[in-house]
Amino acid sequence: MKKGKKAIDAPPKNIEELRALSIAIARGQSKLHLGAKAQQALSQLVDLQGDQSLLSISTLATQLDVNPSTISRLSRALGYQRFGELQRVLLSPSADSSHSFYRHQAEIALDADKDNFLLNSYALSNEHHYNIELAQRQIRTGDIENFTRTVMQARHVRLHAIRQFHSFTSFLNYGLGMIRADVSLLCDASFNVAESLATMTEDDVLIAASCQPYSKHVAEVCKVARSNNIKTITFTDHTSSPLVTYSDFAILVPHESRFISNSIVAYMAMAECLINACATTSGTTAEHELSKRDRLISELNIE
Repeated sequence: MKKGKKAIDAPPKNIEELRALSIAIARGQSKLHLGAKAQQALSQLVDLQGDQSLLSISTLATQLDVNPSTISRLSRALGYQRFGELQRVLLSPSADSSHSFYRHQAEIALDADKDNFLLNSYALSNEHHYNIELAQRQIRTGDIENFTRTVMQARHVRLHAIRQFHSFTSFLNYGLGMIRADVSLLCDASFNVAESLATMTEDDVLIAASCQPYSKHVAEVCKVARSNNIKTITFTDHTSSPLVTYSDFAILVPHESRFISNSIVAYMAMAECLINACATTSGTTAEHELSKRDRLISELNIE
């Protein structure tokens, strides 16, 4: 980037515009091009909205594991004259400081008595609460409408993830299968991934999920799906996620907590919200499918 030349017409005015720009950069849809390190820093900055570390560029640099000069250069690349202007966007009233609050409360609970399982449970539950709250702040009405329209109008819906996110896609598979036909996991014992993708067309939709450390396999499946004109929706954590790059649109859900692995509590909560939204959108179709399911359960005498 040449000195003094602005890479974008105007800097983002709020956190929503900053997040949208971060996603566009990750997808190569912005005329602003950042290096991998700067792109990762931008993604982390968006996720730190309202955090106390934003109050100081030196503290923030330590949090992001970069030099303060990297943050200053990133601010200018985004169109701001100085870091303070970017800082005001990240600390704007629309971005509350509940992240710091919950983290602080959790640390107090653990420091008070490290042998108290109840306090540990309380701390972890608070972190789940924050992740759900942040996921709800990040998603917009247009995202929900886009998801419901794409899913309910698709010929087939296929879902894919591995390891613990396999349980997340299995839950989505169950919930969406209650209100529409032709929903299933991408592959099973009789089909492998390639064979399953080969049966899909542009009238279908693939839903995939992964978060840091990202599954290269899932990212590659999304990449191949999009290259074959298959609509792709991804659930992931950051705008710098490779799944964002290879999706038609992404739903961002945080997972950071003291759980021994990536927490999927917020992902499950978001799944319930979106399944309900699909049911609301489909109206009588969902009502018919649910009534039929209830009738069959009764006929089979399933308890």
